[in-house]
Amino acid sequence: MSEQLDARIPCVVCVEPGKTDKNVLQRLSLSGTIRSVYSWELNQGLTNFFVEFDDPASANSALRCEVPATKLYMLSDRHDLISRFTSIACQASPSHDVKSEHYDNNIPTLSSENRPRKRLNPVARAYSGRKRTRDDRANSQKNSQGKKRRDVSPYPSPSGTYTRSPRKKRSLPGYMRDTEKENGQGMVPALIPSSSGTSVTESIVFTESDALQNFANPLLDFDPFIVNPGGDAFNLSNPAFASDSSCFPQFHSFPFSIPQPESIPFSLPSLPFPSFASLPTPSPSTPATALSPATLIAPDGSAFTCALDSLPEDPRGMIDILKQSAASPTERDKWMIIAGHYRGQGNVEAALAVVTTMVEVMTSPVVGLPENELKPAYLMLSSCHTDLAKRARSSGMGGQVREDHHRKAQEYLQKVYGKNTPADAPPSLAAPQPGRVVNALNLHTSPVASENTGSASVTTGISGKGPNALERELQSLRDRHQYVNKQYTEVKTAKRKAEDDLDKEYRLRRKVERELSALKQELESAQRSERFSLEQSRREVELRRKAEQRTEDMKDELAKVKDRLEVAEKGTTDKDKRAKECFGRIGMMFLKASKGDMSGLEGSVISHTSSRRSSSRGLEGFKREQRTSSVDV
Repeated sequence: MSEQLDARIPCVVCVEPGKTDKNVLQRLSLSGTIRSVYSWELNQGLTNFFVEFDDPASANSALRCEVPATKLYMLSDRHDLISRFTSIACQASPSHDVKSEHYDNNIPTLSSENRPRKRLNPVARAYSGRKRTRDDRANSQKNSQGKKRRDVSPYPSPSGTYTRSPRKKRSLPGYMRDTEKENGQGMVPALIPSSSGTSVTESIVFTESDALQNFANPLLDFDPFIVNPGGDAFNLSNPAFASDSSCFPQFHSFPFSIPQPESIPFSLPSLPFPSFASLPTPSPSTPATALSPATLIAPDGSAFTCALDSLPEDPRGMIDILKQSAASPTERDKWMIIAGHYRGQGNVEAALAVVTTMVEVMTSPVVGLPENELKPAYLMLSSCHTDLAKRARSSGMGGQVREDHHRKAQEYLQKVYGKNTPADAPPSLAAPQPGRVVNALNLHTSPVASENTGSASVTTGISGKGPNALERELQSLRDRHQYVNKQYTEVKTAKRKAEDDLDKEYRLRRKVERELSALKQELESAQRSERFSLEQSRREVELRRKAEQRTEDMKDELAKVKDRLEVAEKGTTDKDKRAKECFGRIGMMFLKASKGDMSGLEGSVISHTSSRRSSSRGLEGFKREQRTSSVDV
């Protein structure tokens, strides 16, 4: 046993935490065939799963699946969980050796022995992850042979045994009957052990309304996770079930009694479900009894089954349950189912209370269902009041009570068929047969489509109806025709208005598009002008920078020239002074000479000659400097 478990460890994938995607098993099954699934709980109250595949390659491929809010890892990488898996697998493993057999062969086959071998449903084949081979079909036929079927699961629980409820004929819609014939007439009940040592028989309830809602994609709506309420690990339904049975999703239900009204406060958003340990369980030694009629109710999104035979006499508890699921369109038929069962049991008051509350809830602003869609409810109310009037007459009650019931029954009938019925109906050729009373009970009409579809058809049998019934039907048809014409006129008016609005929208759209195009052109022109202005300003800034630099250079040169001119002017002034002094002395000498005073003439001449030479040199130097400065400028 330990060697077998060691060989199975590489094929196991751990999934945590418990609150994962409901389709996680379908996603993992795409990687390969799932051999078994084991559940276990952590200390924090979270539920984890061990998913075992046929081979390690499938397990490694499952690790690459993208599952949101879920952690996937191999069991071989978590040595702290190997002992837990070993203990769980030992409790849930078969008592005999399975070395020489395939794991799927130990699952009991629930299909008929004489079922022909036909092509399997591709949906079930996609869920199992592999095609059904010839050996699988042979093993399936081998397990189905014998006088009696095995009623004990191949995976017994230490606390108790498993029993299987007898198969029940299901009525499927027309578009599902071919698939049912192809996959066999067997029904697969899920076997769940109870914690008290006895077995719990789980029944399957299937309704046509549930099929219309949930069978668009069976793989997306099927939830394979079933946790053992007792806490012990157990093996879930193997994917091989999908190959031998119907591939439609199945709703798992348990028989229980509806709690009393005082235990169900109306303000609670969800209802407490009874625990599995408190459910009534059949004795293991006695065969399973036939299932009672049941209906599926989902007040808070979690579907559970209510056994109709165990309904309480006081309908207030059921009314509180139905109010919580009133907003869902798929749950509205449960009102009529429960009311019809109450009426069938003779509890007309309870049926009347259920249907009356249904009308109040459906016509409330929260649901907003129009009254023309509640005609079956009005007919039920009329029938209930008629029954109460008959009961009051038989019990000898006052005439006022009977009149009230008859008046209410008439009002509800008028809501369905109209009020404009002529008092004196003309004689008709198709008179009723002698001794035959024509009333609402034997008036056969076909179901009428809703007024929202704009079409209605009523099939009338002229030979078995009186003139009053025909007049009522004729008036009903006239009212319906008038209503359809009115609706048609309103639709045409709305259509013309919508076309006018659409034309206005088109014109406005074209105008806006033209304005947008003009604005785009203006924007492009402004962008081009902006680019040109930026380029021009850049060039002007560059020229201004160059002019400022040249101005600074010219200012420096001008300062230098001014300095040189000042120096030259200062030198010229000194020379002029010396020349004036020289000419003054010469004049004095000439004046003395004219007077005949020749004293000091020689020295004066010499000094005059030297001064003349020096003055000539000073003039030449000044001229030379002037030429040099002019060349520099």
